[in-house]
Amino acid sequence: MMTNSAQAVPLTESSVAWLRQELDRLRQEREPALVERLREIQQEAGFHDLQAHVVRDELTRVRERIHELEITLETATAPDGRHAPDVITIGSRVIVRDEAGREHTFVIVSPVEADAGRGHISAASPVGAALLGRRSGDAVAVTTPTGTRRLLLLSVE
Repeated sequence: MMTNSAQAVPLTESSVAWLRQELDRLRQEREPALVERLREIQQEAGFHDLQAHVVRDELTRVRERIHELEITLETATAPDGRHAPDVITIGSRVIVRDEAGREHTFVIVSPVEADAGRGHISAASPVGAALLGRRSGDAVAVTTPTGTRRLLLLSVE
């Protein structure tokens, strides 16, 4: 059920699985380990206030991430499949060639799934936004913080 303040987030099936794994790891491993560590610190003779503070801060961050993941997964929707198969949408894998002749492979994802190291770029990023709705053979000029990039779309999957 979607809350009033939460907005639907389009997520691919693989991204939902990836986020669920992170949520499970945080709930089952990280949060209990921090709770146990905090308990140990508080039981030690000469209670270490600084250590407890650091662990409490980390526990707060973990719980905030758990909450964020719960909301994201609660509001997740599948990308709208009503489009031509060669049109770039969230979940599309695209291969482009830049002005220097280098080829790049990207998967267009929602902002919560973006991970440049995996080649997953946000549909809200300059490159992602410029590619949405395009087809193989299209050329796009993208204004990025480092200047204008010209990309030729080679394929869409």
